[in-house]
Amino acid sequence: MVLLEMQTVVRADEGLRMRYYQSIIDVENLGRGESYRRMKESYIIFICLADPFGDGKPVYSFVTREEDGDRILNDRIHKVIYNASDFAKAENPAVRSFLEFLKNRSASDAITRRIQTEVEVCKSHQKWRAEYMLWDDQVREWKEEAHEAGLSEGREEGRKEGIAEGEKRGKKENAIETARKLLKCNVSAGIISECTGLSPEELDSLKKQM
Repeated sequence: MVLLEMQTVVRADEGLRMRYYQSIIDVENLGRGESYRRMKESYIIFICLADPFGDGKPVYSFVTREEDGDRILNDRIHKVIYNASDFAKAENPAVRSFLEFLKNRSASDAITRRIQTEVEVCKSHQKWRAEYMLWDDQVREWKEEAHEAGLSEGREEGRKEGIAEGEKRGKKENAIETARKLLKCNVSAGIISECTGLSPEELDSLKKQM
């Protein structure tokens, strides 16, 4: 199983975030009462535009290793962090090309050119633009309705709660619609979760509905 997340800023909690994602993978990977031997290899991959550790490596790979020795624990867990800012140091040509594309938006091989094409298609999709505008109008209406409901009650507290509820509902619906569109483009669940704030469970539910 693979979980992929894109990061545009350096974070200080990569290890904890990976631990959280690993727990989600384990719960989904193994049913109740099943043997642990059925657990599959898991890969948690973070793609960062900047170097999260400052060592100048294009790729940081982690496995569970013995604290006072070199023995590796066979837990089938792999964690990898790609650093796009040092793409030129990547030994693998495909990895180097991909990281360069992320950093400089420069497509230099068949894979990155295909990615660039798909990105442009998603950005220029007129139907999605129209749907986004409709949702934007709907959110505005919810805000106005909530505002009017609060004023009719004649209480400041009621007004604030009404507006907050309308905004919350609008943001949630907008996030769900955005996630649906990104799922159609085969964008990874990690990136969609980061962009929309939806949980992996909510994204799984959306996939089943599509």
